[in-house]
Amino acid sequence: MKIKYVCLSDMHLGQDNSLLTNLLVADSSLDNSSASPVLQSLCDGLRESIKNANVGTGDKPILILNGDTLELALADVNVASQVFLRFIECAMPPDNEIFSDIIYIPGNHDHHIWELARETQYIEYLKGRNDLTAKNAKIEAPWHTTNLIQDPEHPLSSYFLNGLVRHYNNLRTFNIKIAYPNLGISSNDGNNFVIFHHGHYVESIYMFMTEFMSWVFPGRGEPAEIWDIEKENFAWIDFFWSTMGRSGQAGSDVEVIYEALPVEKARNKLISNLCTSLTKMSNLPGWEEWIEGKFLEKFLNFLADHIINSERSQTAEVLSADARTGLWKYMEGPVLLQLLRTLRKNQNKPDDIKPDMPKDITFVFGHTHKPYQSDEDFKGYPVWVDVYNTGGWVVESVQRQPITGASVVLFDENLNSTSIRLYNEADDPTKYQVQVIQASKKGANPFHEFIKNLVMNTPVIEDKWKDFSKKVAQAVDIRAKHLKAKLARSED
Repeated sequence: MKIKYVCLSDMHLGQDNSLLTNLLVADSSLDNSSASPVLQSLCDGLRESIKNANVGTGDKPILILNGDTLELALADVNVASQVFLRFIECAMPPDNEIFSDIIYIPGNHDHHIWELARETQYIEYLKGRNDLTAKNAKIEAPWHTTNLIQDPEHPLSSYFLNGLVRHYNNLRTFNIKIAYPNLGISSNDGNNFVIFHHGHYVESIYMFMTEFMSWVFPGRGEPAEIWDIEKENFAWIDFFWSTMGRSGQAGSDVEVIYEALPVEKARNKLISNLCTSLTKMSNLPGWEEWIEGKFLEKFLNFLADHIINSERSQTAEVLSADARTGLWKYMEGPVLLQLLRTLRKNQNKPDDIKPDMPKDITFVFGHTHKPYQSDEDFKGYPVWVDVYNTGGWVVESVQRQPITGASVVLFDENLNSTSIRLYNEADDPTKYQVQVIQASKKGANPFHEFIKNLVMNTPVIEDKWKDFSKKVAQAVDIRAKHLKAKLARSED
């Protein structure tokens, strides 16, 4: 028994509120030249746990980064890149690398990583065509998703991320693969199957263009396939959640607005000032300027309301009623269709014949920053799909939110699962404790018991995670004070 896959998400590398971005205590400025204490301690804990779990095999697991790893909405791309390199230095030093491979699934805050990859893929496709000058040559449209299961012979690589990590001598030939928006992994016998998705499509705001088009053209019906959903919404997601950090001073201003949204006085003032500035810049005279300003103000308030009421801001429960509805809709709709198409193709079955389903399916997502595990009876799937949420690493409130935190989800070679709950925010520093938790409707599996015993009863591993918990408690306190000061400035 060994750890085969490790899944992390929502690291938001480069954002100053992330525990994994190094923040100087003295003046709250970023120090991108060194790893944050939490990032270093996280890698130390993972390395020791994996080394003991896989002892005697020499095998290293595959790391799956499940979205919002780089912060491209609220940080400059150079800052996010530097902090990503600090992560690589901690996780992949020469002769002590934790992982054998990395698969990167972009989310909403790093959606542009996907855009870069798919555009590079399309350019390579065009370069590889030798018949484009022929009069009857047909050029395919760009692809908006990857296949659910990666082609091991021809995986899609991230030219951008590989351009970063290959600066290290031990990673000269390392290949970070990319999948979007869903990644499926099957056990060798086909009995177990895991689906990874960042989680943004669980919330309706990320399908805004689909909803808008349905409003403009009533009765047209929403797209059912994931590639059509992405085709309609990719520009919207990329613009608002994945490019703002590269917009100079405007990007910095958007970060202030984003953080001030929960504070009504600051929010109203910022939106009003932004609308006034933008309408003046447009140079429209008279009534046109007034109408444009009012429309823009209504639109920004619409966005603000959605963000304020987003799943990350709901702190009463791990998954709100709206997000739960969105999760079921996503799983029973586009994910199920993509899974059935993939299984039919692999089993050589026609479209009108239902393929043989795996006996056990697990779904892993993040995005909400609220780690949890559950079992759901999604229609069309085997009874009781194990669901894990990996949480996140960003401090978003001055007050501690006990429901906010992070997990790492682990799988063995047969895709049995468990999670290490790394932390939940707490007022009492002694409450920061690492736990091993599984989705348990089907009963405990041997892999879960193996990891639980390893983490809780191996002194050297216990010590690593205890040190990690201390560093997290300190870092949360520092980020909360930093956020309080920023919000105070935005209200002035």
